Amino acid sequence: MARTPKVIRVLVCDREARTFEELDEAEIDDITVKMVGWAQSTPEFDQALNSLNPDIIVMDMDNPSLDASEQLRQVFLNSLPVGVVVVFDQQDTQRVRSAMRLGVDDFLVRPVAPEALA
Repeated sequence: MARTPKVIRVLVCDREARTFEELDEAEIDDITVKMVGWAQSTPEFDQALNSLNPDIIVMDMDNPSLDASEQLRQVFLNSLPVGVVVVFDQQDTQRVRSAMRLGVDDFLVRPVAPEALA
């Protein structure tokens, strides 16, 4: 009997939509990745988070239109059942550590290679 593939719903909060568009509908093992939303600002993120119920959030930590650290604090304070991957423009050990202390699951540094998304 064929197994139904699991779908992982991803909300991308990034100023550059194209960075992650090739991840949409990607199949990794028995998992299909579905990009359910994209937000560029704090209000857009709040609305998308509340209406789309993602499994994973990909958060641009260097987006000037998004208070990423505060948004992540709210996600973790509310114990939302979501995984979080953050993206930085450059490797900054202190900022990465701060994000990890907040509770993020992983981080990426631009430019993001497609294989890093799998």
